[in-house]
Amino acid sequence: MSDLTIATLSRAMDGLHARQAATAHNIANSGNVNFTPMRVTFEDALQAALKSDAPLQAISQLKSPAVHSAPQDGEMRLDLELTLANETASRYAMLTSIADRNFQMQSLAFKGTP
Repeated sequence: MSDLTIATLSRAMDGLHARQAATAHNIANSGNVNFTPMRVTFEDALQAALKSDAPLQAISQLKSPAVHSAPQDGEMRLDLELTLANETASRYAMLTSIADRNFQMQSLAFKGTP
């Protein structure tokens, strides 16, 4: 696995972790009338870094995922927060699986076949 792939996976997993924490915070506070939900954005910055002239350097210089208040039209929808939590967990599991499979292939290449 290339350094760029590892850096990209790492940043994406960091972003998903931050999103999961913000979503959990939103769900925990869903009963509060004046609560403003939080959102985490990182995909656009990661995509821009990958398209730059020096993607590995650009990814390594990315800051923490952006956490911001979500615009709210009416009360917070718990069903949408739970859906976002589920989607985030699925994406995190997919990235973990990709990393694991790549590490398994590297290990097999180093060991050789029996």
